Amino acid sequence: MKNKWVHTNFLGEEYQEKLLKHPTWKLKLFIKDVEEIYGVKINRWQAARAKKYALFACSKESVGTRWSVLERLCKGEILGATGRDANNQMFPVAWAIVESESKESWSWFIRHLIDDLEMQDGKGWTLLSDQQKGLMPVIAQLLPNVAHRLCARHIFTNWIKIIKGAPLHKLFWRAVKAYNEKTFLDVMQELRTQSGKAYTEMCARNVKFFCRCYYNTWASTDVTCNNMAETFNSWISEAREKPILTMLEEIRRQVMCRMVDKKAEAAKCNGIVTPRIRAKLNNFRQGTRNWRAIEANTNVYEVQHIHNSNLSYAVRLDQRKCACRYWDVNGYPCLHATTEICAKIENPESYAGIWYHKDTYQTAYSFPLEPVNGQHMWKKVEGGPILPSDARVKHGRPPNKRKISYGEAKSKKHPYRIPKSGKQFCSNCKEPGHKYKTCPQRIA
Repeated sequence: MKNKWVHTNFLGEEYQEKLLKHPTWKLKLFIKDVEEIYGVKINRWQAARAKKYALFACSKESVGTRWSVLERLCKGEILGATGRDANNQMFPVAWAIVESESKESWSWFIRHLIDDLEMQDGKGWTLLSDQQKGLMPVIAQLLPNVAHRLCARHIFTNWIKIIKGAPLHKLFWRAVKAYNEKTFLDVMQELRTQSGKAYTEMCARNVKFFCRCYYNTWASTDVTCNNMAETFNSWISEAREKPILTMLEEIRRQVMCRMVDKKAEAAKCNGIVTPRIRAKLNNFRQGTRNWRAIEANTNVYEVQHIHNSNLSYAVRLDQRKCACRYWDVNGYPCLHATTEICAKIENPESYAGIWYHKDTYQTAYSFPLEPVNGQHMWKKVEGGPILPSDARVKHGRPPNKRKISYGEAKSKKHPYRIPKSGKQFCSNCKEPGHKYKTCPQRIA
């Protein structure tokens, strides 16, 4: 049945509140709902126009700021800064909506971040980022003394476009994750022996920015990938599809609820350190059976492997250092230091840095976000509405999904396959580049 009064504007006004809460509502479900409530059949074009009308009507409310980021209507970018709490979990610090990812927007965001956190010139701070457009020169200009790390996963994605072969890729990650320079140089020499081009391409990317052996010790973290930023991006994925004010309010409420939940978790902690650090130290305790501590001086030991006498490390408890540099970089005892501490019948948790203590964990979540009144109680401001930035239309059809890089997102049904954009994995040797029938390690 058709009804001329049930037109696009009417449906947009009637379903405005519902579409605001569910902006990704499927057109098929929208059409079915209209038919059930009004007894009128509409086509997909009418439903699409009604949905667009409703979202644009919502975007013009509340001082007009909801225009800025609308999924597929007005484009924009979310800039964010996240940290790690004492339990090595995500701690949201700041987020903002900008028109595009450029030097100007990053400069504006970093300046506000410096003012809020009192970072000054960046001395004593460590930043980990991807190689985003415009970010590198901004950090060099505004934070000249900051310890800037680059995401190794991002560099690896660009590196493998030139360098092929799973053995070389494994050497890349072995070099990145080496804690001391001696191990790093040995792996790099092995890489150079197998492929001079791979060695040259890796050195050209300035390894001091993304390899652990060159990390400073005041950050007390050995992370090489910017996973926390990706975690935050995934955490707000549902809110990102909503209009700007609704999106920002949803993110704020998510953070507010997270602060309360983490505060309750921190209150339940027992002992000296947080649960994740305690779990790692307990794993080290299990591995001490293969090591023995030889006392050299007061609080100075040589920890030697039982089955390999050439494998030994010097540990200094008074300086909180180990020759392997795991303790230096992370801030809590490594396997070798745990062996020495257990030999003295002491608790390894007492040697962990203050950043991993239970009190630090509780202090981080002792500052809750204050509640905010609804939009109906917001004060009107002077001036015209904030208009959206000019949309930059690119050639071709816009993509709906992010491009999956090499070795990412394997299928659960076929664990040794990745999407068509990548390579196929062999089900026999688990290496990419060939199938089971042509596997060199296949037993006839």
